[in-house]
Amino acid sequence: MDKKKRSYLRIIGCGCTFVFLFLIVWIGIVWLNRPAYIEPDTSTFETGDVFFSVGDSWESVAVRTLSGSLSLEVADSTPSHCGIVVRYAEGVKLAHASTVKKKIVLETPEEYLRNNGSYCIYTRKAPCTVDTLAIRQSVETLVKNRVPFDFNFDHSTSKALYCTEMVVRVFEQNNCFCFSKLRHNSYMYPNDLLKLCKDDNEDVSKVVSGTPRRGSTT
Repeated sequence: MDKKKRSYLRIIGCGCTFVFLFLIVWIGIVWLNRPAYIEPDTSTFETGDVFFSVGDSWESVAVRTLSGSLSLEVADSTPSHCGIVVRYAEGVKLAHASTVKKKIVLETPEEYLRNNGSYCIYTRKAPCTVDTLAIRQSVETLVKNRVPFDFNFDHSTSKALYCTEMVVRVFEQNNCFCFSKLRHNSYMYPNDLLKLCKDDNEDVSKVVSGTPRRGSTT
């Protein structure tokens, strides 16, 4: 290997090391500046709503950064996870692809916050008319079948689903293709889904307002 090529490879190596260290420092700063958790007001949550959450784990910060967030504030509302709301007579449950349980689960908001290390939860209406009963049945079938979390992030198959993929899949099963354009992307981030949701009657500051609480994260 000649001297010129070695110098070129050394420059590339130093550049990659710098980018890696920058990302580590960025994630560390965000994690250290995370705010207290917020208990959501679920009184307006309805079956078929898409919920989003902002996590304060390093994985959540990485997802938010990759999906376009340049803010050091966890509270800037750029989501790191998403799922579907199901309202029962006894209260609201959140269906999502859990990295903790490694499968599709239904959890109460309290269980969700406790198990997933999220800072806040808010909802948006899907940009299409939904059959709430059909949406609930689709979600319950995924939970019953113990569909695993898609750690390969391959949305070409439905044998395993990650969070955004699960939402897109459930709506497609019910003839709602409002999110299907995301399948053209290599990865479907929660923030991509949020951009397609329209809810002019609410803003994030209203939805996430509640009683702050402190707790440990996963």
